Amino acid sequence: MLREIRRTLGEDVPILYTLHEFLPICHRNGQLVRTTTEKPCKEESPRRCHECFPEVSPQAFFMRKRFIQSQMSAVDRFLAPSNFLRDRFVDWGLPEDKVVAEEYGRLPVTAAPTRERRQRNRLVFIGQLSYFKGVNVLLKAMKRLQDDGIDVHLSVYGANLELQPDEFREEFAALLEATKETVGFEGEFNHDDLPAIMADADWVVVPSIWWENSPLVIQEAAQHRRPVIASDIGGMAEKVHDGVSGLHFKAADPASLAETIARAVSSRKLWDELQRRIEPPYAMDEHVRSLTRQYKELLASKGSEEELVQPPAPATEIEDVRYA
Repeated sequence: MLREIRRTLGEDVPILYTLHEFLPICHRNGQLVRTTTEKPCKEESPRRCHECFPEVSPQAFFMRKRFIQSQMSAVDRFLAPSNFLRDRFVDWGLPEDKVVAEEYGRLPVTAAPTRERRQRNRLVFIGQLSYFKGVNVLLKAMKRLQDDGIDVHLSVYGANLELQPDEFREEFAALLEATKETVGFEGEFNHDDLPAIMADADWVVVPSIWWENSPLVIQEAAQHRRPVIASDIGGMAEKVHDGVSGLHFKAADPASLAETIARAVSSRKLWDELQRRIEPPYAMDEHVRSLTRQYKELLASKGSEEELVQPPAPATEIEDVRYA
């Protein structure tokens, strides 16, 4: 597609490419998680990729990387919504001077009301129901807390459970049954319902076992001024500042997550301090101005005299979408 765009538009038209995930790097659906150990992968090579997929030769992985990089050479500038993602692609081989950190812009919203509660003990999970998103890690942590008699409640919102492997779905169902006293499974929801969901929550939990990039749910939590409890790796650790605007726990470790949740719900003062230090996410207006500036820079570098048309003001309403 990149080559077709370049052939169609010619060399004078700048191409910006936003790096949303790691699919160009990792054959495992871009997850960067080892098939051999289920641990996050810190570096790729033909040999290591072959270890994860023995049916694919190291030579094929070498050619895969060279082919993808040759296609991506048609791009003038890459935008990475996190520094972690940027560094990973530079390490992989993209030219450092062509990869720029640029967060996703967010449209303005009215923050959900903060309901008065004696104890800040209501958690919410919002995201795809998959192994890599760590929802079963969270349910195992909830089972520990339930067994210890900790007063805490979790609501789980998510979609695509029917697309997951049988083993994952069976474990998910068993964990829901084991935690039914403290966990409510809500399933899919419309984005318009997000303020009401946030109003009923004190903490947003992001327990992914893979690196992530810049999870939108972290930005949404910030917009609604809800502290985040997140895995201590990758884009999550970068976007959630431990002890400042949220809390970290050891990724893929239910015991660590349970301990962190217990600490979080035991102190109303901690919640108040974290909420107070939450910074608003990157505004869409600023994002649009930045993109306009970057396109102009690239046009000038190509010697084009074309003038960019000023973009219209961003919409004030978010399109009705479903989480996937």
